[in-house]
Amino acid sequence: MMNTSTMDSGSNARGDSGGTFRGNLFVTMVGLAALALSASLVLGDAASAKAKFDETYGVAIRGVKSTRTSSDDAKLAIILRDAAKASTDEDYTILLLEQAYEFGKLHTDGMRAAADALQHLATIAPRRQLEAQEKLLALYEIVFRNAAGRPDKTVHRKAGTATTDLMVEIAQAKGRRAEYNAAVMLLRKATALSRSVAYSDRLDEINEMIRDMTPLAPIDSKVQSARRALARDPADKEAARTLTDLYLKDLDRPTSAKTYAEIVDDAATLELYELAGKPVDSLAAAEATRLARWYEGMAGQGTPIAKTNVLIRAKVYYARVLAQKAGDADATASMTKIDLSLAALKLDGDKVSELVKSRRDRLGITVAARPVKPVEPKPVPPVPPVPPKPVDPVKPADPVKPPVAPPAAPPVMAAEPEPKEVEPEYREEELTDEYWKKRKSIFDF
Repeated sequence: MMNTSTMDSGSNARGDSGGTFRGNLFVTMVGLAALALSASLVLGDAASAKAKFDETYGVAIRGVKSTRTSSDDAKLAIILRDAAKASTDEDYTILLLEQAYEFGKLHTDGMRAAADALQHLATIAPRRQLEAQEKLLALYEIVFRNAAGRPDKTVHRKAGTATTDLMVEIAQAKGRRAEYNAAVMLLRKATALSRSVAYSDRLDEINEMIRDMTPLAPIDSKVQSARRALARDPADKEAARTLTDLYLKDLDRPTSAKTYAEIVDDAATLELYELAGKPVDSLAAAEATRLARWYEGMAGQGTPIAKTNVLIRAKVYYARVLAQKAGDADATASMTKIDLSLAALKLDGDKVSELVKSRRDRLGITVAARPVKPVEPKPVPPVPPVPPKPVDPVKPADPVKPPVAPPAAPPVMAAEPEPKEVEPEYREEELTDEYWKKRKSIFDF
């Protein structure tokens, strides 16, 4: 990604001929804007969308890429963003938005258009919401680097603070997805950045997240490896069993585990995954007993983290039994046995009580976070073409900008199988318009 701290205002060292070329290019792009905004697109798939995109914007893209400046990239980004607003075909809209981001990030005048494109992308393709946030972070980092050279150092600190906050948000989202390796790496980066701008407000929170997630990073690596194996062969029962055990025991996510258990477990066992996903206080004594015995039976094998998770689960479920059947001999004896097993794992009583409380709190969730649902893009009135900017005094030519990769047809490959359903507390909530408004305020610095 190029540094956008030195961008032109419409003139460079090539002299009049370069200015004439850019003027002609701008006229071409204005014409494209009118054409794109008035077109009614009825396309069949991603390949058709790409063909339409190449036909409509191929000449303009080649022209923009042939110049040494990047202000024309910003103009094209705005045109692509506005065309996406008017498009009613999802594949074509996504392609326009992706390219609006790619061109917009190359110049400060295009960054808001790039961020607008990311917001629109996250709305119509909810599964790409985290990707949109990560690309927004790339824009933040450009703003932060550019602010370093400004006389007013408060701008640099504000940009560093905002960038740190976004890094923490993304790390939290990755944690909900159990992507702990990437989350920890990002948090370490946030630590260094926050210190560089004397932003200490979140250091304790960041360090605590690093401490919590670091032991889970090896589990993440195993999950990713098994998911790749299952993507290569959806009938790979060994990979499915590995994923089931990792999600069920090491990550304590039975609802997520059920996706893979359906490949290797019988109907009776699958019922237990369903029960384990319910709030504890909704369970009847018989249901809690089944779950407690199931989890207790898993404690003989696995990592210390896995053993701790299943024993704490079993303890919570036996406590539920005793809440309904006070003095139940079997449940009382099992609780004593579990306490001894937890002590053997070198967990003291206070730690066990803390884990039991946190697990009960988590398993008591009854209101799920709002699932992300696709939202149909709303047609908007045509946007007027971008007017040409006044020509500023001649400045030295910008560095040659890196080439923007043309849109390519999606590769044909097996997607890594993600859980079909996740626990309520790990579901992503839709990013609101207010969220994006706040996040885009960085471009006003």
